[in-house]
Amino acid sequence: MSLSLSSYPTRFAILTLLSATTVFFFYKSRRHLSKRLKSLNPISQNPIPKTPRGKIFFISQTGTSKTLAKSLHSLLNLNGFEFELVDPKEYEPEDLHKESFVVIVASTWDDGKSPSNAGFFVDWLTESAEDFRVGSLLLSKCKFAIFGVGSGSYGETFNAVGRDFSKKLKKLGGVEVLEVCEGDVDEGNLDEVFGKWSKRVVGALSSLGENGGYM
Repeated sequence: MSLSLSSYPTRFAILTLLSATTVFFFYKSRRHLSKRLKSLNPISQNPIPKTPRGKIFFISQTGTSKTLAKSLHSLLNLNGFEFELVDPKEYEPEDLHKESFVVIVASTWDDGKSPSNAGFFVDWLTESAEDFRVGSLLLSKCKFAIFGVGSGSYGETFNAVGRDFSKKLKKLGGVEVLEVCEGDVDEGNLDEVFGKWSKRVVGALSSLGENGGYM
């Protein structure tokens, strides 16, 4: 028996209904499976972002401090510490209170001045340390260590920048985990002195991690 043309709309309607039903049940099945996977592995759905655990600032004029900072950066990463190497001219100092651990490798330039790449950074620290409205608890959650690079020929201004950083950070509540270490470019053993100090930084970070005092 031949099928009349009038029956085609009926057939089309039935096929459309069946297709919609199939899609609906497929969607429900996929959604149910997705919920089960989320319940079995909830952590993977909300991963904790990987962020640096600290920052290394290089205050450098001729590149010496930058080279040393890079060396320390590699050492810390090799020991499992996630640090970011930072040029202070590209950093907003108002974010310092957010940092857990800061390392500063600072050169002292002519007449005890700071290299130009730290001009704004130094000015901000100076103004903040002298402003009674800022308070001495601003950097209370920030631990720090400083290595100074200077020339003994500068006399009284030898490593003045490193010492000044230490003084101002402490005035703002920062916690100094190692005393300022001062390297002298005139002695010829700068790399050796810095290498020993770098190992002390690793030791300090390891100790803080074991005692739950880091992060």
